[in-house]
Amino acid sequence: MDREEDPDGPAIDVYVFEPGEDGRGKERDFYTLVTGGMSDKRMRVPKEVEFRRAELVLYVDKPTDEQIGLLRWLARLPLVQEGTWYSPGTTMTNGNPPRPIFDGSDLSCYLFLEPVVGRDSTLHDKLDVDGDPVALLWVVPITEAECQYILDRSPDDFLDLLDRKKHPFVLDKGRRSYVRAK
Repeated sequence: MDREEDPDGPAIDVYVFEPGEDGRGKERDFYTLVTGGMSDKRMRVPKEVEFRRAELVLYVDKPTDEQIGLLRWLARLPLVQEGTWYSPGTTMTNGNPPRPIFDGSDLSCYLFLEPVVGRDSTLHDKLDVDGDPVALLWVVPITEAECQYILDRSPDDFLDLLDRKKHPFVLDKGRRSYVRAK
């Protein structure tokens, strides 16, 4: 676990799960990074949004301080910034105009999805805080053109594209866009 010592705002820890066998006996050959502390406070979401509490997950080959810091920053935003919230299918730019999330990368926006790995998508069935189920949201870095594609069409259309492109669930910072900019 990467424990935050002197938080500037709510404390957000990041748990690092090493490759190995999961609870079902299936082998995971990647690291799983999961926030802890984001769900301590409700996000200010519209009434129609199912989950008011969430934690974030990122799947990586090998964790870096940059990835841990990114998750911590994303997890803190809804707690300190009015009007910021996440739910499955929501997007967010990395600044305005969008800036690369990683040096030399085309990825400049975020998509939040239900996890696709094992039982990660069923966390809300097992964990609640003060009666609110806690969603686990997979952070998927995307390009600006992909973000626009989602806004123009739908998250489901983009998920179909991810399937067609055999998008890896493990972070690839150098991934090129699946959509051409207009």
